[in-house]
Amino acid sequence: MSFLYIFLPPGDSKFVSVTYRLFKLPAKPCEPATVTYNGGIEGFEEEFSFDHGIVFKKGEECHVKAGLASILTHSRYNKYFTVCPGEEKGPGKCSKLEKDPFEYCSQRGNKKGCC
Repeated sequence: MSFLYIFLPPGDSKFVSVTYRLFKLPAKPCEPATVTYNGGIEGFEEEFSFDHGIVFKKGEECHVKAGLASILTHSRYNKYFTVCPGEEKGPGKCSKLEKDPFEYCSQRGNKKGCC
């Protein structure tokens, strides 16, 4: 075992904890789709927070890009969603994802976690 210790003066360090969900998808992704969350995930009966930028409300249509449509179709979540191929436009479009978690956290301000 090896350990690396870095000592920084107080106030000069920042910490962000990020969890990534990785999905193995088919080589050819799905088309953009209209998805509806049907409920059924324990603890998320009325709405399912997929990540910090996307929340699916039960029974509400949401238009998603091909990548997210592939995830919802080819993962453990497929039994909780109705996926209909279709264009990604009109009302019900899901919110934009932030790519950089450090930028996202800095925009939220200095909020303390549970620890």
